[in-house]
Amino acid sequence: MMLFLSSQIVLPIIVLGILFVFVSIYRFVELRKKRRSPFTDAALLRLPGHSLNNQIEELSENLNLYIFGIFFSALVFTQIVVLLSELKGVAPYPSKFPLHYCMLIIIIGVLLYKIAKCLTYRNRLRLGYEGELVTAQELHHLMPEGNYVYHDFPAGNFNIDHVVVGPAGVFAVETKTRSKRTSGDKIKEASAEYNGKEIVFPEFRDKSYLDQAQRQAKWLSKWLTSATGEHVEVFPVVSLPGWYIERKTGYNGTFVVNPKQLKSVILSKSNHRIDSKKIQQINHQLEAKCRDIEIKSKQYDK
Repeated sequence: MMLFLSSQIVLPIIVLGILFVFVSIYRFVELRKKRRSPFTDAALLRLPGHSLNNQIEELSENLNLYIFGIFFSALVFTQIVVLLSELKGVAPYPSKFPLHYCMLIIIIGVLLYKIAKCLTYRNRLRLGYEGELVTAQELHHLMPEGNYVYHDFPAGNFNIDHVVVGPAGVFAVETKTRSKRTSGDKIKEASAEYNGKEIVFPEFRDKSYLDQAQRQAKWLSKWLTSATGEHVEVFPVVSLPGWYIERKTGYNGTFVVNPKQLKSVILSKSNHRIDSKKIQQINHQLEAKCRDIEIKSKQYDK
């Protein structure tokens, strides 16, 4: 019996030891290779939805851990119950080990709750991430017109989804992606009204999108003015992918648009022109902040 117990404990330790030795040797070999990364840039520019994508990857890793935890808990539970049943000379039935089975059910229940919560949150983040990709795709159509586009701009404790710089000025674009409730009326369920004070969706009214876009534009204006030494006006824009926008008011300082309207809206500000020198100054500051993505293939060059 003691021999059986020892084998149950020693075997997992041996497996973990082999895994540790394998990882250590692999890392040592990689470090000893006389090769280096071909890239000369210190870092890369941020891609659309960079922060959201990082959160999605982190949630996916957590999901893998929770799923592994369920199987690991079941495996450990089985080992413990089998050992105890052998020691007591009884069958491993729930009636014989009620406390152990209850503990297993609680552990698995908690892990399943965490999995459901993670899946819900990840689906929400993925919706937002895809919305930022849709907006970015439309913004890239502005580049042939002499505009520059930056994504996921890090601004203190928040990010600005997109920043556009060009002859017509600087625009801070906030993408908001919302799913639509099916009602049978595809035109009505896909329409949102902007009345100058709030955005009216079929199911609710929202003012927070406008407030957020305006706060971010104000922050960016202040930051760029300080960084360049010249006043820089920034226009707030709210992008609503997949929604048809009905405007009930004229321009009042904030644009609310479907991404497909971004090009025409930004180019319409032709009366607000900034020269190429100022554009370059602004680009220099924005690129310095957005070029912070580590090139991982260079980690072994050190």
